[in-house]
Amino acid sequence: SFGMAAQMTGLGAPREKVITVPNGVGADISAAHVRMAAALRARPSSGPLKVLYLGRLDAQKGLDRLAAVAAALREEPDRFVLRLVGGRIVDDPARAPELGAAIEPPVLDADEIAELYAWADVMILPSRYEGLPLAIIEAMTRRGVPIATDVGAVAEAIQSGEDGYVVPN
Repeated sequence: SFGMAAQMTGLGAPREKVITVPNGVGADISAAHVRMAAALRARPSSGPLKVLYLGRLDAQKGLDRLAAVAAALREEPDRFVLRLVGGRIVDDPARAPELGAAIEPPVLDADEIAELYAWADVMILPSRYEGLPLAIIEAMTRRGVPIATDVGAVAEAIQSGEDGYVVPN
């Protein structure tokens, strides 16, 4: 990311030796998946806002923040529905915060991932630290709206208020 390049030069690395390599989506996104998402988004919205968390369930991903978001959304069930998809990989699951919602198992199949993003109105990623989470790009490619913390290269991928939202870390 450009942010990491700036950090490296700020730490004394010669600028001519720092090469910025843009990130990209790690999985194929078929035209059919994009068309499916576009068709779903074109329909009038009704019912509660559909919020998706799709990722690892570990401290780096901001589980404490995710627990707080889940608790707040539970307060208004007529306005929000939350889906949590992923697997816990914390060293001590007893120390993980209670998310207060059913956790769906990790999804690896491209069609199933596309269906999750197409289902969601917004995708949240409250990470404590990241490089550039590819889930943001995957969601945006499928016309999802990412809401993510300002870590790593997140602000390079999301134009806050235009194609998603970047919130302070």
